[in-house]
Amino acid sequence: MLTSPKATFKGDENSLVVNLDTKDFRGVFTTGDFEKGVLKASSKKQIPIKDFLYMPKSLEASVGNIEITVPTTFAAPFFKNFDAVVRSDIVDIKGKITKENNSWVIDAKITSLPVNSVLKKAYNLVKWDSFAGSNVILSIKKDIINIDLHSKDFTSSIAYKNSDNGIKGNFDLIGLDGTIDGNTKGNIFIRSSSSDMQSSLNSLSKYLNFTPPIVSGDGKFDMIIDKSGKTNITLNSSSIIIGDKTRYAKPITGIKAKLTIDGNAILIDEYNFIYEKLHFFATKKSIVNFKNGILNFNSLWVNNQISANGNYDINSKNGNFSINGKDVVIPHEYASLKLNANINANIKKGAISLNGNIVVTDGEILYYLGQKTFPTDSDIIIIQDQKQKISSPFVDNLSMSIKINTLKPIKYKQRNSNFQTTFDLGVEKNAGETMLVIGSAKILKGGYYFYEDKKFVLQPSSIYFTGDVNKPLLDIQAIYRAPNHTIRAIITGIPGNPNINFTSTPKLTKEQILALIMFDSEVEADKYTTDEMMKMMGGAVAKSLLSNMGISFDHLVFGSNNSVEIGKRINRRTTLIYANDEVSKAKIRYEFNPNIEGILSVSQQSSSADIIYKKEFKNFKDLFSKTPKDKNITQ
Repeated sequence: MLTSPKATFKGDENSLVVNLDTKDFRGVFTTGDFEKGVLKASSKKQIPIKDFLYMPKSLEASVGNIEITVPTTFAAPFFKNFDAVVRSDIVDIKGKITKENNSWVIDAKITSLPVNSVLKKAYNLVKWDSFAGSNVILSIKKDIINIDLHSKDFTSSIAYKNSDNGIKGNFDLIGLDGTIDGNTKGNIFIRSSSSDMQSSLNSLSKYLNFTPPIVSGDGKFDMIIDKSGKTNITLNSSSIIIGDKTRYAKPITGIKAKLTIDGNAILIDEYNFIYEKLHFFATKKSIVNFKNGILNFNSLWVNNQISANGNYDINSKNGNFSINGKDVVIPHEYASLKLNANINANIKKGAISLNGNIVVTDGEILYYLGQKTFPTDSDIIIIQDQKQKISSPFVDNLSMSIKINTLKPIKYKQRNSNFQTTFDLGVEKNAGETMLVIGSAKILKGGYYFYEDKKFVLQPSSIYFTGDVNKPLLDIQAIYRAPNHTIRAIITGIPGNPNINFTSTPKLTKEQILALIMFDSEVEADKYTTDEMMKMMGGAVAKSLLSNMGISFDHLVFGSNNSVEIGKRINRRTTLIYANDEVSKAKIRYEFNPNIEGILSVSQQSSSADIIYKKEFKNFKDLFSKTPKDKNITQ
């Protein structure tokens, strides 16, 4: 750059002006006292940046103009620092260069990035304008260059060794920190971690062209970049929640993934995670190509059994996918199923529409239905829960029409139940509306359940779904064969308000049937009135019948005029009861001891409190005696 120098001198005994000219630079040196002077020089034309700085292959053609202003003295050293302005097709920088001991320090500020900066063309993922105003300090000592970058949210410190092209350093972005190590002629290793992914993504979005998703959780990211730019990425996270973090949000746990980015191709080598107790993984390689803002998916694998093919336009948020799988095994603690799937997904401006068929070819229900809680009445609203419910844009915009059926019966077997069922269902949902389930489940003849060591054999039965999946219509029949009688139980209605009827052959009264089931003798029926029998035994039998169908509760009383009380014990002493009577009400029953209980009743019309004594007391000690080993623990 300083070859072929030429100089012309003009001056007198007090001053001097020297015009300098080299191959690439021209300048003027002036002094007015021969003690101090100033050298101002600039490049005659744009010169290659690589001539004085190492540049990646993609930037080796970059050029720029340089202006320098050098204060000088006529005593050694000739100068200690100078100001420089660089205007290039990469970046515009203004700074001061200082010599300290045996090293040079460049303290510069990025003033702007040209509209047509080659950085923007070569690496359009980066928001380069965000670096405007950042401070860069370069320290050059022998063959080592230390680079420190400071911006509003991002800091980094990197050391580069010219002799062996080694690079080492660290960086810190709000919520994300990491290290860099390696060689620019070989592999560069980047290791980073984040304890708050939302903050990290929000910070990254200031420097990278993407819209950060709503994600909370932790993560560790390892990257290996080779000299050609090929990048291998390893991701690990203990837990991530996608979307708003509410009490209803479900975390994705045990996340491990390996990706390879090579030019426009993204290769998903393998991944593994758990969501809603379902294990998702793939060791078959999935290929995604990215070009002109369009993601093209070629065999995106799920559990090595389901493949998705299609494309997605990032800018328009439109896409189409075909999802197919055969003999797909779904292992879960509640059910183990094998199925075939054929689903088409259409995405339009971020709204997803699903259409297709799922055929269950084999399976077994593993969930113990007896542990399921009784559904709460739709009129009861828990204010705390309502505050937490935040509408999900994904669910709101989702529409679907999925047909689900079985090729052969699905088995269910527990210690007190054994039956088989088939189903033919349609899952329908329009955008902005709730999901509907329409169809039926058939319970095959021959299944059974036990109540009080009595075997009830299921007859052909059905459960009909008409929309709300929590309110199917029941049509369930079972037979109990006593030594001298055959009892038939028929359950209709909905789970929240079932109708339970009993018939017998030879004929018995309702009270006799219940007594036969409860006490093994219809003679016991004479000891109780009709209401007493219905309240005492009808409720107990119904609880057992419904529990075996997956509906359980701790308090069920049938009263006169079709009134029903349904309750759930919330700890050892306390039961919450909903009474469906002429005036519906809520009750809290609290057991002070085995002999005394209190009931607080509240309705829209009135409230009351009652104390009930269960036996006659001989003395005050007997009246207030405590339950042995009483522990008021919520179950």
